[in-house]
Amino acid sequence: MNEILEPIKKLGIKKLMIMAGAGVAVIVAILIATLTAGNGSHAPLYTNLSLEDSQRIVTELESRAVPYSLGANGTQILVPAEQIMRLRMVFAEQGLPSTEGATIGYEIFDKSDKLGTSSFVQNMNQLRALEGELARTIASINQVKSARVHLVIPKRELFKKDRNVPTASIQISMNGSEKLSGGEVAAVRYLVATAVPGLNVENITVIDDRGLLLARGGEDENDPAMFASNAQEYKTGYENKVRLRIEELLEKFVGMGNVKAQVSAEIDFDRVVTNSETYDPEGQVARSIQTTEESETSAGGAGGNVSVANNLPDGSAGAGGGGGDKREKIDEVTNYEISKTVKNHVSETGKVNKLSIAVLIDGIYETDEESGEIAYKERDEAELNKLEELIKSAVGFDEERGDSLEITNLPFSPDFGGYQAEGMLDWLKQDLQSVVQILVMGLVAILVVMMVVRPLVKRALEINLQHDDFEADQPQLLTGPGGAMMRIPGGIEGGGESGGFLGGGDEESEGLAALTGLKNRSKPSSIKKMNEIIDQNPNDALTALRLWMYGENI
Repeated sequence: MNEILEPIKKLGIKKLMIMAGAGVAVIVAILIATLTAGNGSHAPLYTNLSLEDSQRIVTELESRAVPYSLGANGTQILVPAEQIMRLRMVFAEQGLPSTEGATIGYEIFDKSDKLGTSSFVQNMNQLRALEGELARTIASINQVKSARVHLVIPKRELFKKDRNVPTASIQISMNGSEKLSGGEVAAVRYLVATAVPGLNVENITVIDDRGLLLARGGEDENDPAMFASNAQEYKTGYENKVRLRIEELLEKFVGMGNVKAQVSAEIDFDRVVTNSETYDPEGQVARSIQTTEESETSAGGAGGNVSVANNLPDGSAGAGGGGGDKREKIDEVTNYEISKTVKNHVSETGKVNKLSIAVLIDGIYETDEESGEIAYKERDEAELNKLEELIKSAVGFDEERGDSLEITNLPFSPDFGGYQAEGMLDWLKQDLQSVVQILVMGLVAILVVMMVVRPLVKRALEINLQHDDFEADQPQLLTGPGGAMMRIPGGIEGGGESGGFLGGGDEESEGLAALTGLKNRSKPSSIKKMNEIIDQNPNDALTALRLWMYGENI
């Protein structure tokens, strides 16, 4: 340890402070570069570009010698942050990027050649403009990334009674994992239907970018397959609505994730039409009265026998005569109107016949202050009864139609909910990105110390050792076998006693003295110095080795 600290002490405070400051500066610079890596001074100029717009913008940037970089598979362009606003103004003047990517709206008529344009081209441009405007409107919804609209508007033919109805297809691309709700899909369908003359909502099909069917169009409402699909969707939606209502209500009391509910509904999808006529005999009203009167009068005939005299015009009447007959007849007809009630009753589908609800509630977890163990405790029966009454009021529970409700209090599995003891590595999962950044910065700091600071310190120590002068008047000693010390006459300057190993010349004494000054040094600089001395005085070195080998002393 002293061998390490001693050279450092010899460097002095000034050198140590300079080296420490340089190391800290290098580490701080690398950390700043690491934290700002990937960001740089570039910022997005445009994102979600079409490849056509990206190519045109890149060409313009290259012509202006503006540095740029591409991202997101060519749909994002990054430029220096201080030039973003100026470049956007320049590209806006050139119409870049094209509005909503490659979508074309009514601006298609701004640059059209009105002379020599056929009616077919005008109709196609009008259809393209209508599709583009509808696509832009749909893309303005928050969750929607982009949209495409395809319209099929049949041409109306003369002298044809039946006409084909228009149809539409819509493809919607969502942002990330966003999804449109049923109400939002219906809103999109009604939006398109009201913008196109003669288009019905039932004739619009909507799909998403994953190929999932959001709304089916172009089918008969009375189709059994379509009716069954709609019935299943309605049943599932109703069950989910009731389930979410129960969970949101109970979570306010038992805590988030401590309640799970399942709902099964029996729904009657039969559509019943009832026509009835009811007559009320008490409610008679005379509508019309018809009266006919007849009167008839006839004279009485002569009595007696029938003879010629009685029948002659001038004949005398027989003795005795009868009186005349008179008859009267009155007919009266009265027409009555009886009150009648006609009733048409239509029972639509979706009537709930029965509800079956199952609710699972987690218990209470208590921690022992002394042992630190977590104990599970069931909820009180009175508490569960209150929750049961609360659920019945929330879902419209009806015992007469056979509804059932079951509430169970059981401990939840730690993998799915309830109380979860925090593990030792939970903080690592939550702050994984921060941990990775710290590790990277630590690794960079270690590399800086090993590759920059350490070589500087090592070099400074070597320079200090090379300039360390040997003491001139110190006796020159070499260690022999068994630790015996061998005295070598002569000093480093060659001015000591005459004589040496072989005749005691000054040159030989100087070489041996240099060897003696390297005693107990094993640093690389000492070894290098010894090699130089041996190269300069090979005879002295050979003599010293022989004396050590034979154990001879001087």
